[in-house]
Amino acid sequence: MWRSGYLRLALLAVFLGLSGGGNRLSAQQPYEGEYIRFVPLSYPRLVSRTEANAFFDLYGDAGDSAYRDVDPVNGINDSRDLLLTRLGERFAPVLIQNTAAIPLDFKVFIKESSSFPLFVDTWDLAGAEAELIRTEVIDFVGMESTPCPSVVTAGDEELADCRLLALLREFRPSSPTDERFRTLTVGAESELFRVLYVDFPGHDERTWKEAYQDPVTRGIPEKYKDAVKSYVHPFIHEVDTAGGERGYELVLQYWFFYPFNDGGNNHEGDWEHVNVAIAPRSRVASPLSAEDIQAILRYEDRFFTSGGEEELVIKRVEYYFHQDVMELDYTRPNVYQAEQAWRSEVLELTEDRVAERWFWQQIRNLAYLDPSYSLDAINTHPVGYIGADNKGTDQLFAAPGGKNRDSHGTYPFPGLYKNVGPAGASEEISARFDHWEYFSQPAPRGGIWTPLLGPRASTHGSEQPFYLPPERIEVVPDWERVADLVVSDATARREWSWLVLPLRWGYPVAESPFAGVVSHAETGNLAVVGPAFNAGWNRAGASAGFAHYSPNKFDWFVPLGWQDGFQNELGWANLTLPTFVMLPPLDLVWRVVALPFRALFGGNKPVFFPKESVPFRFISATGGVSFNVVSDNFALLLLDDGEAGSMDLGGAVIAPTEGDLFAENRWGPTFQITIFMGRRFGSQNTLRHWRSDLRLALDDGPDGERSSLAGELNFWEYAGSFRYNLATNGIQPFAKAGYGWSWYRVENRTADGEAREPQTSEWYGGPFNTWHLGAGIELIPVRSYAPPLRGLDVGLLVEYGIYFQGLGLDLPANLDASIARSSVSAVLTLSF
Repeated sequence: MWRSGYLRLALLAVFLGLSGGGNRLSAQQPYEGEYIRFVPLSYPRLVSRTEANAFFDLYGDAGDSAYRDVDPVNGINDSRDLLLTRLGERFAPVLIQNTAAIPLDFKVFIKESSSFPLFVDTWDLAGAEAELIRTEVIDFVGMESTPCPSVVTAGDEELADCRLLALLREFRPSSPTDERFRTLTVGAESELFRVLYVDFPGHDERTWKEAYQDPVTRGIPEKYKDAVKSYVHPFIHEVDTAGGERGYELVLQYWFFYPFNDGGNNHEGDWEHVNVAIAPRSRVASPLSAEDIQAILRYEDRFFTSGGEEELVIKRVEYYFHQDVMELDYTRPNVYQAEQAWRSEVLELTEDRVAERWFWQQIRNLAYLDPSYSLDAINTHPVGYIGADNKGTDQLFAAPGGKNRDSHGTYPFPGLYKNVGPAGASEEISARFDHWEYFSQPAPRGGIWTPLLGPRASTHGSEQPFYLPPERIEVVPDWERVADLVVSDATARREWSWLVLPLRWGYPVAESPFAGVVSHAETGNLAVVGPAFNAGWNRAGASAGFAHYSPNKFDWFVPLGWQDGFQNELGWANLTLPTFVMLPPLDLVWRVVALPFRALFGGNKPVFFPKESVPFRFISATGGVSFNVVSDNFALLLLDDGEAGSMDLGGAVIAPTEGDLFAENRWGPTFQITIFMGRRFGSQNTLRHWRSDLRLALDDGPDGERSSLAGELNFWEYAGSFRYNLATNGIQPFAKAGYGWSWYRVENRTADGEAREPQTSEWYGGPFNTWHLGAGIELIPVRSYAPPLRGLDVGLLVEYGIYFQGLGLDLPANLDASIARSSVSAVLTLSF
């Protein structure tokens, strides 16, 4: 099943490449009428509120006589709503656009459309093939004009609001009527399963770009510019304390909605989020007490007084991207200390990862509005980067034209993030942002990304502050607060049914490289479910579905893998230049020789490796000796040029035979630079040199005497090899294969002991005139994971290679011009 989908994608890529992509828009959705084979045959489950949310009545006590939920109707006490909204604005992030993509208010699609339907497809799964037996459409546009009456009479059932109410009752969390949602049994004759989804404009990379990118400005279309929005969901969760008593954290979850995802995986709809844990500055390094939580919820002014000890500040920011979460901890070391105290704590801490002090300094910088590090200038707005460029092999299935540039997630820094995408792909953020310069300017307001204003520092075109204007923030309560409200109140039903229904945010399936690898499973091509069904809802840090991403930071010039050099605009054309520069010796030129030019003109972005996959070395230089078993056929080089393998002695033409050839085996120096691409693959650039005495005996001279030629072979060789490590620890056996360029000449030529003119022959050989196979073993007794030039590893490498080449002479048929020679090398390795 998956293979046919994969083949379709490959054929589509080829077709687009041949035709230039075309401009035709197709209304037909991918896998139309058969998407059920991709969708999991179970309903997603809501994640409940935390016990602490209920204990502290985070959204207000509905049983209190003073409780009011009027403006807006959202399941939150209006006075508490003011506090939570203020907190949401105070800690709202500034998002930096790497592409044109920006989180939107999904409700704009209702306001801007003549129809915005919720589709409800009913499938019968009891047969050999799933059968679509019914499709219902519930249109949200115009629904407010005809609310469902309290007493439903004949004909009212067809009202959109009445059908939405019936659907909410069917999937009501506390007592659903849908049997598959509430029981573990299925029917014998029929097994009904419903797929709920809303559909957004476009269905693939091309049509998404046409829908969400202005063809002139290349920013988002005008109708969406006022729809930039974040949904903030506050929650409280219990944490461990040193004394064993209860401790708490107050967390603000910022949820971002994107209409599509175009990265290593393609799908409609995307919900991403960032967690911001907050606390009073005086207690930022420890859990909060129940009294602290209650005081904050009383909306006391001391928590909003700039420079005060009780001022609410950032404790931790958690950035979620795909199945990973990366945490920036503002308390270890405590960034709110005075400079000297902070530096003292830095010196006391042990680095658990490469360049961890760099992370600590960056976090301290982010905590303040300017480099004064004044407590009167604390920054409460996290900075996040969005719209990553995918760097994966799936690029090879795309036509040229700039696809896979909107892989949604939120990253803390510019740079290349290794092993975060599908199939181990990397993702890159190229945009840059100077938050000190940004906040030094009055009342910053985000503009809209354009190619000219996008990846620059402190432009007012790529930064999107979600605290200005205030309408960019909307508080989202626990779903439990609206589960009954959407049944009893028509206004709440239209506004909040999305939070409790198990719907998919987009057409269920999109064309994607990994679509259908596993049937009825999420493989990256399915439209996502809503925030309350997400594994991150009401959870902090690493949890179900999100692994802890604790990267090591390396400088931009470290060697990277093959796919890391891919360019999004090239698609399958990445098999050209981006691939060629990874081949030896071009890799040596690009990675080493051109380093100063890359430093001058390149982006110089850091590279982040997750701890479990960081290679302990990136490049090694070796020097040693090799013993070369020289083929006797090299003695044929003693023949004069232009005589077709024969020579004239006293008027007779004599052709030598193989038994008359001799070449001496010799030791020689060898040098090698290996550039590693991960722990297993590497490219070797080897230079070796040796000399060999040559002799050639000739019978049947004019006087019946045996004649002889002699000389010294001066042999140089460059070999480019691909190395694969069979093991990756301190003992690394490996296999290798490659090609090379050998050039050589004969010096000190003699005939029967007398000097022969010319004394030195021309140079023979040329590019790619050899190929080789080999194997070896490298012993590295001590390994480090420090940055280059600090993490020096010393080892010993022994390898064997067999080399094949042509001699480069025009010889008669009775002489073999092929050369097979071998070499054994022993070298000392210095790795960084």
